[in-house]
Amino acid sequence: MMTSVGHDVITACASIRAGIVRPSEVLHCPVMDEDTHETEPLIGHPISNITDGFSSVGRWATMGHYAIKDLINYAKIPDRNEAGFWQKTAFVFVTSSLDAARFEFEDIINPENAKHVYVEPVIAQIGLPVLPENCLIVSEDNVGIISACIAAQKLLENPAVDRVVLLVADSCLDAYSLVWLRGMGQLKTPTNPVGLMPGEASAAIMLESQDAIQRRGAYPIAKINAYNTKVEANNIFSETPNSGEAMSNSMQETLSRFNRDEPFEGTIYIDLNGECWRAREYGAAQVRVSSLLGSGVSEVIPSIVLGDIGVVNAACSLCIMIEAKKRGYSINDNALILASSASGTVGSLAAQVL
Repeated sequence: MMTSVGHDVITACASIRAGIVRPSEVLHCPVMDEDTHETEPLIGHPISNITDGFSSVGRWATMGHYAIKDLINYAKIPDRNEAGFWQKTAFVFVTSSLDAARFEFEDIINPENAKHVYVEPVIAQIGLPVLPENCLIVSEDNVGIISACIAAQKLLENPAVDRVVLLVADSCLDAYSLVWLRGMGQLKTPTNPVGLMPGEASAAIMLESQDAIQRRGAYPIAKINAYNTKVEANNIFSETPNSGEAMSNSMQETLSRFNRDEPFEGTIYIDLNGECWRAREYGAAQVRVSSLLGSGVSEVIPSIVLGDIGVVNAACSLCIMIEAKKRGYSINDNALILASSASGTVGSLAAQVL
């Protein structure tokens, strides 16, 4: 992981557990206090001295490099000298939806040039002997990590691929994104207390086939048991209120595939960010699936510490889940990770620490 409260997974998760927060002023995006008509600096969660001065792609690449190095150290996997290991490793680069209007406004990256301006430079920067044909891009906002798991499952069906690294990076703090979010009225300001606080982060998750794990004498630390995505017709651009139907359907399907005859007991990770529509959606979905949730369920909201980190939220939740088990403060081994996008795509993922 790479976050505003730690540049590696151990430090970041310890800070999140302790409730350490490092908000700071975002000087390049002043906001207007409508009561005093004076400008004030926006408050966000930047990774200071690491991403300053970069555009969206530059921020993703810089943070992603840190995440890959942390993955190699944390998981104790071979470095660049083991060409055979990395040539059988596929990469899925997960980003926010590149079709979004904010990227048209930026005019730097789009679905057509993403591999050239983002994927290829990152592969060159990290210096790993990864085959370019084994690199894919998934751009789907907050549910991207779930769609990436679907892509990874297909990649692992190829005998030439033993493992897949999901590299997830996102930032709401580059100048173009901030201007766009401010124009949409989504930022938390003195006159909009229910807006989001922009953040940025990256994470790297390695998914590996059971056969490949056994061949190299390793042990898995977690298992992804079930996942799916749905589409909510009543998204924030709809005139009809969101009743949480798609989110609840996703939760029901994931938990049923998890083969649970009893109510879910564990931790629910949610990408709530301060915006009312997310809270309404999750609240309505929770009512719909209340019979599926046990009395011991707890909730973790990463954005309380990290700000809105977009597509990285679900990946960070997986890291937090694993560290919680290793440090001994998790309720149990099970986690249900929820994700929701403004476009209406929602998803859920059930995971278990082994």
